[in-house]
Amino acid sequence: METFPSFARELVLVLVVLHGVASTDSLAHYAAHPGQRYGNIALATRERTLGLCGRKCAKRKPPCYAFNYRETDGSCQLVLDGKSGLLEGNDYSSYVQRLCLTEHPKIPSAKVSYEEWNGEYPAPPGAMVILRCEHPRGFSDGSSIHTARCSASPDSWCSSFQENAVQCKGFKREMHKYPECRLTKKGREYIGTTKATESGKECLPWSSHPYGTPKDFLNQDAYDSNFINLDSWSHKNYCRNPSWRERPWCFVSDHEVQWEYCDIPMCTDTNPPECKAAQQGGEYIGRKRVTHAGVPCQRWEKPKLREKLDCCRPGFPDEPIAEDHDYCRNPNGDAAPWCYNEDGDREFCDVPFCAVRSGQGILRIKKGDGDYPECRLTEKGKEYFGMKNETETGRPCLPWESQSHRMPWDFFNNQTTFGDHFLNHDLSFHMNYCRNPALYRERPWCFVSDQTIEWEYCDVPFCRDPNPPECKLTGKGGEYVGRRNVTISGFPCVYWLSSTAAEIVSFFLSSFSDEIDGSHNFCRSIKPGTHGPMCLLSLPTGPRAEYCDIPFCPASDGKTCDVRVSGNCISERWFSVFLFDLSVGSPSECQASKTGVEYIGTKNTTKSGYPCQPWMSNTPNSQEFKSHYGSTFKNHFPDDLHPSHNFCRNPTSDPKGPWCYNGAGKKPPTDNCDIPSC
Repeated sequence: METFPSFARELVLVLVVLHGVASTDSLAHYAAHPGQRYGNIALATRERTLGLCGRKCAKRKPPCYAFNYRETDGSCQLVLDGKSGLLEGNDYSSYVQRLCLTEHPKIPSAKVSYEEWNGEYPAPPGAMVILRCEHPRGFSDGSSIHTARCSASPDSWCSSFQENAVQCKGFKREMHKYPECRLTKKGREYIGTTKATESGKECLPWSSHPYGTPKDFLNQDAYDSNFINLDSWSHKNYCRNPSWRERPWCFVSDHEVQWEYCDIPMCTDTNPPECKAAQQGGEYIGRKRVTHAGVPCQRWEKPKLREKLDCCRPGFPDEPIAEDHDYCRNPNGDAAPWCYNEDGDREFCDVPFCAVRSGQGILRIKKGDGDYPECRLTEKGKEYFGMKNETETGRPCLPWESQSHRMPWDFFNNQTTFGDHFLNHDLSFHMNYCRNPALYRERPWCFVSDQTIEWEYCDVPFCRDPNPPECKLTGKGGEYVGRRNVTISGFPCVYWLSSTAAEIVSFFLSSFSDEIDGSHNFCRSIKPGTHGPMCLLSLPTGPRAEYCDIPFCPASDGKTCDVRVSGNCISERWFSVFLFDLSVGSPSECQASKTGVEYIGTKNTTKSGYPCQPWMSNTPNSQEFKSHYGSTFKNHFPDDLHPSHNFCRNPTSDPKGPWCYNGAGKKPPTDNCDIPSC
């Protein structure tokens, strides 16, 4: 079916790329899908002209089959994968080679075969899809066969039927959807919840090591490294295939047989989903083969990379690595799927979460009857910061600071301290309250005194309003799960899985208040010693960290508070009762010591009349590399900082007393304030 009304609309670009003196290859792109654009974008840039965008596409390796271009701002989006859906145009025009990237028309329950191609996208011109209905009466229109062909028009299928108008009646084929089925024969990628063998025997927990390490485990020295995501605990007693046997299996209590296979069906659609079911995505066997930045992945078996790979071969979810395998994977249990770039460095890939996820990685928004913060906003409740301190069976929770039962296995990166796995990196905040600092536990929990079970889940309800509040409860704001993704100065945040932020993620993944994938670039408080949610920027001068404009949540009466200590609002009465009792002057607006390091008043102009710059801002004067902005921040200020906090303070113990940065400019960058003595 022809969608291009004239030749002038067809051929828009012919690029000649020189490969040598004697030969040239020409690559043509054609206008396609008016009012729509391709959605499977692997790389986005800005190019001055359509021709430069097309040239960028033509020179890419692996091949760039199509691209979108928007003339108003020069946005150039490249499609590197062979298959793509379509999205609303948003003023983009789409261009494609003479082939088919979009899926062929389908008829539910029809049996599909291919001619002139193998079914992998992109489909070449002339590729034929044959659909057969095995019902005795054939399709609803009386035909026994229908066809669809990739036409000579770019990315266009000519079919013998109108989609959704023809049915293959009489068949109700059982649908098996991933993850509750196998995508491959051996099913190593299976992470469903079947926990009985094909004979009906109950499976034993993998972490119990009931019969030691099987001889066919590739890594005999590290039992857990043979499992997806390099752990056995999260797989509970579900059927798995950590040893590359014929199909998923499990241990059973019968000592004579020890193990049996499980009856796990093949998926109805065996095309691997382009998403991950769990945070680490060790089960991912999709076909993404570029990094988050769009850099092509290198072959895993590339000679110079083989030695690096020896450590984690057992962690691959697909068949033994082929020579041409260059797809994103997570064989070493990192924070997300990754691959090696051309320099031999690891980079994360942009693999999103699946819409429907397994028991190992659930992040749904549900509506409950709780009021924030005494409720959870997500299934896992990693952001929960309430005060519930007993389990769902009524057992009292033990203080986290006691570290009653050693470092849990699912605290990501056990090279960090115990406290670094918690929101705000400070156990004193959490006392004995229910929390979920682990990667694979289903909801908030706590340690209990019963040595036989060690821990239990807590009954924390979902919030009545499932929308995360755009404010913080604590000074550090580790509990914040809002959607702000620009800094105080208005700079856009980089994605946490980008190369700019990857090192932080790999180190502090447990302390994120939510789970992350390639689309996550929201402000978070994950590093120790920070004073609120922040993010990283990618600037011409290099990467930079900056705080975000996340205010304190208002009090229950709706009033805001300018000065807080440990999250508590400080009033003038608090000063007179707890600090000192003076009959003259306002104690909040005077300094008790010579240097005034304890001053927490609201003076925000210097003695020269300059307005004070907020302490969390880097504009107009940068504070990023100052000691009071970094890892020892909490030791310098007597009160909590927040985005509008621009009050005179003395974080450097200046002998001249409280000071601030000049909010009017860089000359002078700082100035002292005129604070009277008490």
